[in-house]
Amino acid sequence: MTPDHVHSGPAAVALGALVPAAALLAVAGYRVAAVRLRRRGDAWPRWRDASFAAGGAAPAWAALGPLPDGGFTRHMAVHLLVGMTAPLLFVLARPLTLVLRTLPPGRGRRGLLGVGHSRPVAVLLFPPVAALLDVGGLWLLHRTPLFAAAQHRPLLHMLVQAHFLAAGLLFAFAVCRLDPVRHPGGGLGTHGGGIAVRGGTLLAAGTAHAVLAKSLYAAGPPGVAFTPADLRAGAQLMYYGGDAAELALALVLAVQWYASTGRASARKKTAPHARPHARPGARPHARPGARPLSPPGARPDTRPTPGLTVPRLTTPGLPRSADVVRTREAGHPPTMNATGSATTRHALTEPLSDPLTDPGDVRALAEWVGIPSVSSDGDRAGDVRRSAHWLADTLRDIGFPRAEVWETDGLPAVYGCLPAADPDAPVLLVYSHHDVHAADPAEWRVTAPFSPLRRDGRLYGRGASDAKGQIMAHLWAVRAHLADRAAPTVTVKYLIEGEEEIGSVHMADLLSQHADELSADVVMVSDTMLWSLREPTVCATVRGSVTASLTVRGAERDLHSGAVSGAAANAALELCRLIGLLTDDSGRITLPGFYDAVTGPGPELRRSLESLPFELPAWLADTGTFRAEGEDGFTAPERLWTRPAVEVARLTAGRTDTPSLGLIPAEAGADLLLRLVPDQRADEVADQLRAWLAGHRRPGFDYDLEISSTISDPYRTPEDHPALSALGRAVGRAYGSPARLIGNGGAAPAAQLARACDAPVLFFGTGLPGDDWHGPDERVEIEALRLGVRTLAAFLEELPAGLRGRPAQRARAQEDRRSSS
Repeated sequence: MTPDHVHSGPAAVALGALVPAAALLAVAGYRVAAVRLRRRGDAWPRWRDASFAAGGAAPAWAALGPLPDGGFTRHMAVHLLVGMTAPLLFVLARPLTLVLRTLPPGRGRRGLLGVGHSRPVAVLLFPPVAALLDVGGLWLLHRTPLFAAAQHRPLLHMLVQAHFLAAGLLFAFAVCRLDPVRHPGGGLGTHGGGIAVRGGTLLAAGTAHAVLAKSLYAAGPPGVAFTPADLRAGAQLMYYGGDAAELALALVLAVQWYASTGRASARKKTAPHARPHARPGARPHARPGARPLSPPGARPDTRPTPGLTVPRLTTPGLPRSADVVRTREAGHPPTMNATGSATTRHALTEPLSDPLTDPGDVRALAEWVGIPSVSSDGDRAGDVRRSAHWLADTLRDIGFPRAEVWETDGLPAVYGCLPAADPDAPVLLVYSHHDVHAADPAEWRVTAPFSPLRRDGRLYGRGASDAKGQIMAHLWAVRAHLADRAAPTVTVKYLIEGEEEIGSVHMADLLSQHADELSADVVMVSDTMLWSLREPTVCATVRGSVTASLTVRGAERDLHSGAVSGAAANAALELCRLIGLLTDDSGRITLPGFYDAVTGPGPELRRSLESLPFELPAWLADTGTFRAEGEDGFTAPERLWTRPAVEVARLTAGRTDTPSLGLIPAEAGADLLLRLVPDQRADEVADQLRAWLAGHRRPGFDYDLEISSTISDPYRTPEDHPALSALGRAVGRAYGSPARLIGNGGAAPAAQLARACDAPVLFFGTGLPGDDWHGPDERVEIEALRLGVRTLAAFLEELPAGLRGRPAQRARAQEDRRSSS
């Protein structure tokens, strides 16, 4: 066969049209899914769209684009485009993760996960197996008569090209390990895919690929005759092009290796300061409740409380009536560094004035609050990881057989699972977060942000209420629940993320990649507030949110007012005009169609609102607010929980670091926050905001509206769900009187969790309106923690009875367990 033999005719024409069409269809499908995800409020980097589009362009170029002259050189160009470039670009775009995040909960997504986690897929993705199929196929093609046969058989030629793409995808998946395709039960898919194995396999495959290229430089495939120049050019393209593709794969591995070793190094450096008494991984199967949450040497002591047995901790050598948090000399504040952390850490020597009457051990919470896990500060990434490992160690301490730190592309989350004795018991998934909001030490008066102090029945410190105190209340409740039993009555799972304060940017990845581990019958969000310490309430709804940045420009630069005042456009005044147009005289938001989807509260919540004791002066004092504002015709609780709202979170114009200097600012900006209620959708409200701005633009100004990618939908717990009734009974037991339904004025990823887990979402938190979340001197009321522990321990007893008699839900849960096993 001569090198002039080139495929032609109807089959070649059909192939040339089919490949670009398939590539275009795949890219379009990916784009639609990514846009849908962003409109829903989930983050999805746009560079992944570009990567997938480039991956689709590579095979299209191989079919239609100009290629080098010479039959063998063209063949090698197609090999590099289809078999090496396109697979890498596709894999970097994480298509499987996108599909899993786009699919609604149900059989389709569980089936796809089942395939991805199956034993055959795990074997295929074992790096040496994938390398054998990829590089071994190349040797088989070029060193047997197969290559010559494919030159005059279009169908065989098409199969060879398909093998290029499939084997390349398999190898790229196996080396990069970016999508959730590992086998959760271990085996080749998990233990055989470490960085060392993948790196060694990549090196071996690259060597085999280079050796084949050199051999082809000397002698072409059997049965065909290419010119020496064409043969050499094709072999060189294979050699150097293969090196480039393998270098890109190596770069992906290098980034993963650097991240893992950097995190391990940070853990080694900080572990002695974080938990001196903890031994990660020690006694993973200890009896639940065997080790208390306490400093070294603490011994459990129990004291009866109504309806519960709550372990109490005392420390040898300290007065039994005293609690301690940190060293502080009388009359002198602690020495602080630039971040607000006390330089003397975890010194337990000063007794506080009030006796320790709260359940559990406030010292443990104080220790955790002392870790500055600020997710918005890149310099604090190590502290966020230290916080995650502190929590994982604590879960192990109280008997959780599974407690893991889940890494993401950003900051880590923590997962814990404590199985019930009954394999068919309900599964409760608790969501919260261990990262905290940034704090300016100069604004704090009672103590430094990360030097926790207990005073007057409160624990002060960043994260004490939002949300580390809430998480510890759950752990203390589990310990109380296990005081007279060997295992809980329900399977308890925890998902504690580390990026809530920066928009939960990798939350969707966690939910899709760990769908099996996070399957549940009921989800509980613990990032909410109580109404008061006197009124028993149950939160049944949270608002959604759309955040946006609006920028107005009126000039190329700041202008001297003496030269242009009264005649030049003023960006700050234009921005204020727009902000004033956001609401009308009655307080209603003026976005077009904004109220079309707003529904009223459910009957139970409506009755609660009518009977809830509310004293406006007390609420103003607790929140530090001067005046109650909002939509006409509604009370403050109704405005907080059942009506949408718009807020201006920040205004900027001109320079703030110098006097005004008589300049008219060229640019002014505002951060806007829209709070949504059922049944509004965040993506629709974002479109309404864009349409509103388009209708109010004026000539002579430039406008820029940027919608955050971390928007969220509102959520309402079904009022007739038995789990909500069980929580209401538990709250009533803790308070001693029946509970009322309330809402939560803030946002939470409840709708996202409900979609991902296909389960109802409950809300329970230990925060109070006066806890100053995100502000200076954040604090948690010890009494709120005590009530939280009693409520949550009682809820673990009430939930199994509440979910009896629901065969459809129980069957779904059993199907989830079978599919995950």
